[in-house]
Amino acid sequence: MTMSAHSQDYSKAAQHAQRLTEDELAQLVAELAVMLSKRMGQQQQKRIAETQTQHQAEQPEQLHNVMEFKGVAKDLWSDVNVEEYIKEERASWRKRERDL
Repeated sequence: MTMSAHSQDYSKAAQHAQRLTEDELAQLVAELAVMLSKRMGQQQQKRIAETQTQHQAEQPEQLHNVMEFKGVAKDLWSDVNVEEYIKEERASWRKRERDL
């Protein structure tokens, strides 16, 4: 494969990976690690572990405050009667409970 073909394959895989759920992504990473470890010797596996540790240290987990989302997509609710919406939602919960 040429370098550009590798780059295209990598780009496509990365784009698909971004659409995965956290659980799917974790499963994919585990499966890729198994595939990679089969291809590489122990010395290279150590190098991978060091790279992962370094990457994790460089990428601290970002925590978000729920208030950061205030006003996001508020235009979606602009035409909705909130009282009526809540009434309908609660009715659907009661219906579901009866159906169980």
